[in-house]
Amino acid sequence: MTGQEKTQDSVGQMEKGAGNRFTKADRIRKTSDYKRLSTHGKRLSGRGFVFVYQNNTFGRLRLGITVSRKFGKAVQRNRIKRIIREYFRINRTRFHGAWDVNVIVRTAAGKHDTATLQQELSMCLMSIEKSIC
Repeated sequence: MTGQEKTQDSVGQMEKGAGNRFTKADRIRKTSDYKRLSTHGKRLSGRGFVFVYQNNTFGRLRLGITVSRKFGKAVQRNRIKRIIREYFRINRTRFHGAWDVNVIVRTAAGKHDTATLQQELSMCLMSIEKSIC
């Protein structure tokens, strides 16, 4: 491979992954949206997470993540948020409909590795999808 071919390959990969980004439009950002979810949303509890969800008018799945300071220091809180965002970014096509989902992280989630957390996210979100349909 020449240097020019490598550049073309790397550009092609960046363009390919660009459609799979987790943008601001995919996030719940307003306090009023979080309050609406907490008062009117349905709840589903798992060992490490509590999911609060409700349909929305934006035409897409939006994600909010809540991690309290009880969970740990900023490094641990940011790590769990990255894991959750990455799971939603990769698996976004599995979930149909326009929903707001707030994932509230429990302190028990900090004791598990990434694979276990992703498995629990998957199980809970499949339960949500069954209750929606």
